[in-house]
This record gives sequence, structure tokens and C-alpha cells, in this order.
Amino acid sequence: MKKILTILFICLCMALCLIPSVGMLFGKEEESAGNEIKTEKPRIKTEAGALNTEYLPEWGNYFEKNFALRSAAITADNRLMSTLFGVSDIAGVAVGKGGWLYYTSTLDDYLGRNTLSEAQMQGLVQNIEILRDYAAKCGSEFLLCVAPNKNTLYPEHMAYYYAPGATAPRNRDLLHKALAGSDIAYCNLFDVLAAEQETLYLQTDSHWNNKGALLAYNAVLDSLGKPHEDFASAQVTRTKDHRGDLSKMLYPAANDTEYNFYYPTDALFSYVTNTESTEDSLIQTRSEASGSLYMYRDSFGNALVPFFATAYESATFTKSFPMILENDVTGGSADTVIFEIVERNINWFLTQPPVVSAPELMVYEVQAGSACDTGLELKACEYSPAYIEISGNLEYDKREGSPVYVRLESESGQARTFRCFNYLTKGGENGYLAYLKSDMFKAGEAVKVSVLIEKESEFYQIDSKTCTYGGKQ
Repeated sequence: MKKILTILFICLCMALCLIPSVGMLFGKEEESAGNEIKTEKPRIKTEAGALNTEYLPEWGNYFEKNFALRSAAITADNRLMSTLFGVSDIAGVAVGKGGWLYYTSTLDDYLGRNTLSEAQMQGLVQNIEILRDYAAKCGSEFLLCVAPNKNTLYPEHMAYYYAPGATAPRNRDLLHKALAGSDIAYCNLFDVLAAEQETLYLQTDSHWNNKGALLAYNAVLDSLGKPHEDFASAQVTRTKDHRGDLSKMLYPAANDTEYNFYYPTDALFSYVTNTESTEDSLIQTRSEASGSLYMYRDSFGNALVPFFATAYESATFTKSFPMILENDVTGGSADTVIFEIVERNINWFLTQPPVVSAPELMVYEVQAGSACDTGLELKACEYSPAYIEISGNLEYDKREGSPVYVRLESESGQARTFRCFNYLTKGGENGYLAYLKSDMFKAGEAVKVSVLIEKESEFYQIDSKTCTYGGKQ
């Protein structure tokens, strides 16, 4: 009898182990959980007809994301972990108190870790000034706004084991300090949202609710002095139908929903683009209002789109980052340019500056400076063939917050000088980056590139190298 029970137990275990793979033969393909990218089923042959040598590894990856009952298994595991231990098995989600969920990419800001230095933040603001000046050159009014992280406004629901450093600097504080010495038009949404007693972010989502988005919309357009519908007397519908992005990641098989607010915006504008949802990367709209808008927005801008679309006759909303700014804001195509970015992504202005031709410096004299090797490089832009990029490394203590320029001298002796973005490389090195139109160069042409820094209106050359466009450096 004991032997039979042992055999039955082994058979049961084997059957349970086979369910994930055998179930794939009979059930429908599993939906991607949360923000996961859907994995396509691998093919034995490539598109060229050759044998796919990566077939087995690709099949392993496909199985990992698509085995039968995967979503149910993830949901059950995370229900257990979050209920009993107050933790998450999903890397992107932090479990808070009382069912609150937070995005783990906000933990550095919350805890005061990996913060930019004051010099780096000053360089970031200088980058924004370049964008502001480009918008002004195109006849557009520029405004920056930053959406606060959820745990910046509502830290009381964070788990006790996340202990923030009380005196540690935060990027938001460094940004506000740097902006105070700048003339960049900035709408401080931190103060606007923090002043409200009502909770304006979603409990199981990383974003604000529609009421929070409305408050941000009104604050931005009020700061611009732009007449708009404020929806103060609109009929508002409160419906429990919102499924949070963090909930989808943590409990993919569940259908947990929470309340959100809905405003009558649909009748006030129409989509020009074939728009499936406000999560689309590019959205264009029309309305009976006046003016034109170009707005960079991240995922926080999803809820902003219907509101801002009502306030402008024509509006373009883009999520692409780094954006090819010169393609979208030229010749007065937009009266207003708004950059909306969430707090956790502030450093994108350093790590992924928008692609726009570097502003040219016309009159100056060059002095000899302390020579140093900046790793100067000229290469094709990875984002657009219409540009080349010139970049290198240069620590802030060697430039003392001074702007960086590159001077290009052709074989004929013609010289032009351009202002660089401050740049933070993927490896964490401080550097500089300039985008220039590729039609400025001829393939195979040797170009002398010099690096200049500006100190007290004096320009000093610190590095120089002859590069060949279209060839080896």
C-alpha cells in the first residue's frame, strides 16, 4: 500500500509539473503581465530561410513568458507575499500599507539615493535653457513642469522598511534650487498638488487620477495665461473601473479596480491621428479653441491629453524620448511648447538630451587652455541619419560649471562653433554632446574638432582632434 501511495504521489507531482507546458497545447496564449513586452513564438527558420541557431534559447524565453496558468501563478504568489509579508516578488512594484502600491523606480528619489550633484543639476538646467532658446527662436513660448512621484506626495503609505534619509538631497530640491537662478518658465506642480487635502493619485497605479491631472492642467495653463475651460462646473462621473498599472504587474490574473473621475472632454476635441488610446506615442488633436501646442509628455501625460486637447485648436503630444525636436517645432508650428516629465525621470535631460541642432556661436576669441584628453568622438547619430553627434567626457571640476563648445574647422579653413549639451553617459561619466546636421559634412572629409570651455566670457581650447566623417575616427 505504501509503495502504491508513493507511486501515486510521484505521478501527481509529475502531472503538476507538466501542466504549464501541456496546457500551452490546449489553452490560449497568455497575455503579457503588466508592462511586459510580448514575446513572439520563435521560428525554426529565419526570414532569410536559414536555420535559426537561436531557436532553443528563444523557445526557453518564450516558455518563460507564456506557460499555461502563468498569470494565475504570479497572482497567487504575490497575493501570498503581499498579504503575509508585505513584500512583492515583482521587481518593479513595491508593496505599501493598506493596499497601496508604488513603482520601485521612485525609490532612489524617496530614499535620497543616486542623486545628481549640484553641478550636474546646473548642467541639466543649462540643457533646458538650450531647448527654451530653440523654442523661442521658432516663435514658441516654453514651459517646463514636473509631475511628482507618488511617494513624494504620499509617503505615509510606504512600507516601514523603506527608511528615507531625512537630510539626503533629492533631485527635485536641486532642480528647484537651480531653476531659481534661471529664467526658465516653470510650473511648480509639487506645491500645487501638495496643497490639496484630497488624495489625487491612484492607490494601485503609479500615476495621478484624472482629478489630479485636471489640477495640473489648470495650473500649467494659468501660469501661461492661456484662456481655457477649467471644468469647475462640469458634470463629473466617479466610476470604479480603473485597473492600476502596478496592480496589473503584481496581480495579472485579477480584476481589481478602483475609482477614477471622468470629465466631459470628448465633445470638445477630436483626434487627427488614428488614436487607440492616450498611451499612443504620437497623438494629434483639433478643437474649436485657439492656438497651437507641442507637448512632450511621459506616461503622466496620458491623463493630460484630453484636457490640453480642449484648450488648443491644434495640439501634438509625443512620448518619444529622446525626441527629434527639430522635426516637430519649426517655423512657428506651435505657439506653445510644454515639457512634462515625472520626477523620477528628471535626469533624462542629461542622459537623453532631445535631438536638436546645437546653437551656433558667432563671435569670440580663443585662448590656450589646459590641455586634456576628453575622448572626443564624431559619429552618426543613432536616433536619426539626419544628424551626427560629437561627444566626449569632461568632469565638472574641470569646467567649473562653464558651458562647453565644439569648434569645427574644415579642410578649406572654414570654422564654426557650437554650444554642447551637458551629458551624463550610460556609464555615469560626465560629458558633453552636440547634434549637428549631417549635411554639413562630406563623406571622407577630414574635420578638425576642438573643445572649448567658456569662463567669464573668455573661451579656452582644452582638446583637439582631427576626425573623418563617414570613416574611422
